[in-house]
Amino acid sequence: MGAALGIGVLGAIVNGVYASKVTDSVSRLAPGAAAVAKQSVGAALQVANTIGGPAGEALRRAAAGAFSDGFTLALIVSAVLSAAGAVAVLRRLPARDRLVPPDPLGSAERRAR
Repeated sequence: MGAALGIGVLGAIVNGVYASKVTDSVSRLAPGAAAVAKQSVGAALQVANTIGGPAGEALRRAAAGAFSDGFTLALIVSAVLSAAGAVAVLRRLPARDRLVPPDPLGSAERRAR
């Protein structure tokens, strides 16, 4: 469950950053093409290939940059959460086993009495 939750949260971060960063670049496109390009980087690359020319290349660069920015933020969040988890483990777990050391003479001595 934790992995699914983590994937969902990190995916939402990537998608949110992508959508906000690519919005300026798609504003010059037709409304239908702009809506498709905002959905995902793959869709934006398909739209860029369909458009072609300088406008397509600009959209391709904008989509790749927006995805890269979103993925970078997701990795930073992941690293911070991993570090926080490591600190929590180090603070909450004991430094060593809390086993009672064996008493080699005590048990034999008790049996002899």
